[in-house]
Amino acid sequence: MKNKIIGFLSAGALMCAFSLFLGSAHATLNFGGLVGRYSPNFGELKDYLDVANYFWNADLGFEGGMMCGAAVQYEITPNFKVRGEWKSFNTQASGKDGHGWTGYKAEYKLNMNAYTLSGIHTFTPEKPVSHYIGAGLGKFMTKFQWDETISIRGTPVWFTTGSETEGPIGLQVLAGIRLGTGRVLLQGEAQYIFAKVRMEDFWSVREYDGRRVTHITIDLSGLFLNVGQLSGFR
Repeated sequence: MKNKIIGFLSAGALMCAFSLFLGSAHATLNFGGLVGRYSPNFGELKDYLDVANYFWNADLGFEGGMMCGAAVQYEITPNFKVRGEWKSFNTQASGKDGHGWTGYKAEYKLNMNAYTLSGIHTFTPEKPVSHYIGAGLGKFMTKFQWDETISIRGTPVWFTTGSETEGPIGLQVLAGIRLGTGRVLLQGEAQYIFAKVRMEDFWSVREYDGRRVTHITIDLSGLFLNVGQLSGFR
């Protein structure tokens, strides 16, 4: 976590240096935060839990939820800006059930920290209400933890537990509405993220449909609806 924070602050420092280099009369550096609801698809992870739920009569499932983060934005011209973001999302799923003397218990945790850089074009930036669009890419650091146990008469017999962290490169597109023209800006925004992460170390506690799951791809693609505030310095 310390290295991630240092990396984000370093990116902000580079943007500051870039702004000094350009020396534009219109140049503004903005700092702020954003918060909203993120709804990833989950992909093969959702499919795997659906199969486990059917077999064990369980109720395992990941859901979208709150994602929040921080942003540093540099205005190159009134119409074009570059924005660096850090966003964090956490979710988990757990449940237990069984058949007769056989018991089943499972718990999963998913944590994502996304570091992205986007180019943004603002329409009519001189007006108090303006629209903007943008696109960018970044690294989506994802940690997946799992713990599955099958027990006989309460005694654990088979189990699998582990943790894996991967950082795939992903894309995002965005569109939003900006309120204000001064040093304090408010925005409402929709982002769509395109990213998938493959967890090679995962393996299931038992076979389903005649095969054991030995790796899984988690689809992080999904919609992030958020609101944010940026404070500017010239």
